[in-house]
Amino acid sequence: MKEIIVALLMLTPNLALAEDVAPTEVVETVLEQKNHALGETEVKKINEINSAIQNGDRETAFSKLKPILSQCESRKTEAGEKIIYVDKIEEFLEFVGTSGKNGKYKWVIDYCPRAYNAAAFLYVAGNDKENAFKYLNLASDSAPFWAEPQNERGYFLGKLKDFQAALAAYQKAIELEDKHESSAYVKPMSLRGMGFILTEMGELDAAQKAYENSLVLEPNNELAKNELEYIRQQKAKK
Repeated sequence: MKEIIVALLMLTPNLALAEDVAPTEVVETVLEQKNHALGETEVKKINEINSAIQNGDRETAFSKLKPILSQCESRKTEAGEKIIYVDKIEEFLEFVGTSGKNGKYKWVIDYCPRAYNAAAFLYVAGNDKENAFKYLNLASDSAPFWAEPQNERGYFLGKLKDFQAALAAYQKAIELEDKHESSAYVKPMSLRGMGFILTEMGELDAAQKAYENSLVLEPNNELAKNELEYIRQQKAKK
């Protein structure tokens, strides 16, 4: 996938001199689709869903998502056939060549993984664990080289305080981002997510490195700068 559908950006209050930075506050947001291989109608539908989520109108988002999800989940395939969503033919051939599975594979470009991920975002926000993981699994299974579902999984596992699993999800996301150019845009967020988890785990040196690496990619990101200041203050107390 070439552009993000949903992102969970962790924001902190503004720094105050001579005062501790408050613990990280988690805020939900979404980004619009821009560069993609989708048709104009599909892009419009996904962006309408994203806008509804951004405006906190989850009812509208769900109402627009349901027919798309129904269409995607009811898609018929031949016996033993698996549909794979990738950006490039090279990725499709790589998956087929390394899957270690017998069967037929169909390369498809449409909005199903994005719809699955948007649904996961909504269920994560609603703390619906069963459906959140259902749609995260659908997104990552159908788009195996797309990093965003792994990034979202890391956030949700962190929200559930399963920090080791969250860390593993962010690491998987970064592996995909490093290997597949189409997912590279997610890496700064994955590094910030990893930094957040490591901070929660008390691994301040590793958290600092993750935030610093994110700033190499996004030098002006205030979140990472604020979190680094928080880490410095916590280290100074020890």
